[in-house]
Amino acid sequence: MDKLRIIIGDDSFANEDCCYDAMICMFDSMTKAAGCSEAFSLPIVTKEGLYLGKNIVPYASEVEIKTVSSVDELISEARRGHYDLVVTDLDYCDFGESQGGERVIDALQGSQTLALCTSSLPRGSDLGSKVDILSAPSITEAAIKWDDLGRKISQYYMTKDKK
Repeated sequence: MDKLRIIIGDDSFANEDCCYDAMICMFDSMTKAAGCSEAFSLPIVTKEGLYLGKNIVPYASEVEIKTVSSVDELISEARRGHYDLVVTDLDYCDFGESQGGERVIDALQGSQTLALCTSSLPRGSDLGSKVDILSAPSITEAAIKWDDLGRKISQYYMTKDKK
């Protein structure tokens, strides 16, 4: 794969510093999970909300991640763009949508490869069965949440390439 295009929606991305830290953590864990132990250059912000990592994983020569902070923006952009993976948080509390991720999953299921990255998955929820990647269902620390997502993305694409 030449380029892995990912879009991630999380209300915490309204804070640019929080977003940058999450992307650094995620790129790092993607690299480690893919077995690439050599150092790599940090992702470059190419424009607001867009992060690019080159030659950091063996399954893609480039990893491009677009970040958005609201449910409506994520759904609209995912439908309009050509993304290999759509990642959503469950809770978009900063925008008054405590279960906004459900709306994303319902709107895009079947048309996109989906990942749910949340620390607040309700007990007994079947949301995990509606997505291709379920990350961080009980992790509350933000850095570990993004580390777990990066690891699971690499595991998914490394396994997918072998099929």
